[in-house]
Amino acid sequence: MHDSLRTTGVVLAGAAFLLAGAVATRTAANSHNPVQTQIAARTEAKSSAKPSGVPAVLNFKMKNLSGQDVDLARYKGRVVMMVNVASKCGYTPQYAGLQALHKKYAAKGLAILGFPANDFGAQEPGSDAEIGEFCQKNYGVEFDMFAKTAVTGAQKNALYALLTSEKTNPKFAGEVKWNFEKFLIGRDGEILARFRSNVAPDSEEMTKAIEAALAAKAPAKTTPPAPTKAAKVIKTDAEWKRLLTPEQFYVMRQKGTERAFTGKYNDAKEKGIYQCAACGNELFSSDTKFESGTGWPSFWKPLAAQSIATHADTMLGMTRTEVVCSRCDAHLGHVFNDGPQPTGLRYCMNSVSLNLVPKQ
Repeated sequence: MHDSLRTTGVVLAGAAFLLAGAVATRTAANSHNPVQTQIAARTEAKSSAKPSGVPAVLNFKMKNLSGQDVDLARYKGRVVMMVNVASKCGYTPQYAGLQALHKKYAAKGLAILGFPANDFGAQEPGSDAEIGEFCQKNYGVEFDMFAKTAVTGAQKNALYALLTSEKTNPKFAGEVKWNFEKFLIGRDGEILARFRSNVAPDSEEMTKAIEAALAAKAPAKTTPPAPTKAAKVIKTDAEWKRLLTPEQFYVMRQKGTERAFTGKYNDAKEKGIYQCAACGNELFSSDTKFESGTGWPSFWKPLAAQSIATHADTMLGMTRTEVVCSRCDAHLGHVFNDGPQPTGLRYCMNSVSLNLVPKQ
């Protein structure tokens, strides 16, 4: 009896969500989804643009742990710390210190970039997925992590060739000697300092250098970078059940839908950033929230294209576009093409999937 009532509730909630969309159409399995095409076209156009005046040290594209290309030009105007990291090194606990720096200074303009490398003592043997899971499980890493690479020797990547060359970095040239060496880059792209492995992230020497760099005036006409996709959060259903409320688990892991007009953010007007309630990934800004009249909080664009992922949803014989968190794959809601300009899209989200962090 209870199961049948629950099933009926799911169908009714899903039907209400479909009716609010007003654009879902019955299509064949091989049909073309206009909403997904619209999103993909805008994402591609945005990623092809290249900022002018990019410093040499940021004039690279690197793959992140999810295999996506990340243009380092997005960090232009920020203070950047580049660190070659490893999971099985005596210095591996420095992940905790790096995460603490990220928490303390990210909002002030610091970007920490982790580059896993297996160059020293074979101390980074895992795959990119394993590295991401290790960082999240053991240190709660939220700063940007990139795909495993080489930072020394014949296979050294082009970025680290620049960082260690006498010609391009005369002040701090020389091969990387071990895991967890840090290069500090100023807002103008100048390499300001280099810290060897034994200099802890919370040392006075490093924090003073970071604070001095942050205090420097940013170059004119700097555009704040869009967030990059963080390391994947991978957990079992049992682990998610321990972390989420029953309603959150139902919506975010079982792709349920909360009843219309019951969510706490449907009428929210407070300024801030909406994060994923499961993993903290930044998803939407209150600046793009609008009143859709559907009973669910609605936005006309995500905070960044890489903050979310979309999939075709053919439940109930209809084709819709599901929206999930790109970091933990939590179900968020659906996107429809009946939103306001300039995108014409309506990201219809479940409040229970979101957490609003008020603007300071």
